[in-house]
Amino acid sequence: MSAPVRYVHMVATAYSGSTLLGMLLGSHPDLATVGELITPVRYGRIVQSGEPYPCSCGVPMIECAHFDALRARCRELGVELDLYDYGIKIQERGPSRHLPGAKRRAAAAVDRGRTIARALLDVTGRSVFLDTTKDLAPLPALARHPGLDLKVLHLIRDPRAFLHSTRKRQGAGAGSQTRFWRRTHEQALAAGRRLGPERFHTLRFEDLCREPERRLAEVCAFLGLPPADLLELAPRTTHHMMGNRARLAPFAGIALDETWKESLSTREQARCLRAAGPLATRFDYR
Repeated sequence: MSAPVRYVHMVATAYSGSTLLGMLLGSHPDLATVGELITPVRYGRIVQSGEPYPCSCGVPMIECAHFDALRARCRELGVELDLYDYGIKIQERGPSRHLPGAKRRAAAAVDRGRTIARALLDVTGRSVFLDTTKDLAPLPALARHPGLDLKVLHLIRDPRAFLHSTRKRQGAGAGSQTRFWRRTHEQALAAGRRLGPERFHTLRFEDLCREPERRLAEVCAFLGLPPADLLELAPRTTHHMMGNRARLAPFAGIALDETWKESLSTREQARCLRAAGPLATRFDYR
């Protein structure tokens, strides 16, 4: 097997700033990303409505020269790429992980993902690959794969902000959504203990917004990337990313949205923090 691919997997809940962080890191001259690699866009609303899926560069992804080059390089490496479904989603969690062949299927998916990452690095001439999918399920298979030099970037946001954003978009109840927040980050931290601090780094979204230069420098150091002024590079970089619609807007700086303080009552905020449990205190969400 060739040299391990330097592969970064981001873990977070939705509405935690992963798209913004992915765009910032994707502006680094040594890091390449297509955003959410694992999540098939085929099942999203845009494609389901019959519209072409837009690349963040502004043209349909199936017409984008960057993705054409990626698909061609993947073919050279033995992988036929469907841009609407990369075929590497892993369901290695819960009872399904014990089904016959589960580990073999997960390993095959990671092999395919490694080839896609290798192809993107070849096309871009960069050295570190980032997947912003946020999903925890692939972590065991990613960590086991000998062809990956894996690092995990754990992004966390105030549970009250997460609840506000989820309720605004989905109308979800407070208890179930905050419990989901807690489970996600408990499992992420458990994975971090197994991986060790040299392979796992936690970043609070609020800290990124308040001290962007310092926090981005810390992330770059963790990833083994040389220093770069990502805030300066981001608006001048043409991004080619999948993910939520925030990727389609020009980069206009970082601002902390705290509208949850007005939209959630004092009682709702207190209930949310109780449901978040000790993690809220650990990450100084009071």
